[in-house]
Amino acid sequence: NDVVPFAELLQAFAAYFKQPPLPPDDLGVLCLRALVADEHGDVTIEAFGRSTRYFPPFGPPALAKMRDTLSAGWFHGPVSKNEAEAALTRARKNG
Repeated sequence: NDVVPFAELLQAFAAYFKQPPLPPDDLGVLCLRALVADEHGDVTIEAFGRSTRYFPPFGPPALAKMRDTLSAGWFHGPVSKNEAEAALTRARKNG
């Protein structure tokens, strides 16, 4: 099966890294969910693979990297090419 519920991913994460279960309201967990889960809370292998490429090596330290990146003031999440160009143009004009 190429899709798993996010809760199942969290359980596997804790078991694999021999960690206590992570609370679902932990900021690192919420950031991981934002990166890998769809609107139904399902995780595809493709979305999981992207997260491991963006935040290697995947493991407990990656959650801290995700949290730090997603909470940084410069991070805007997924934006289209047009939105990115407009934001850069505004920033350039504002000096």
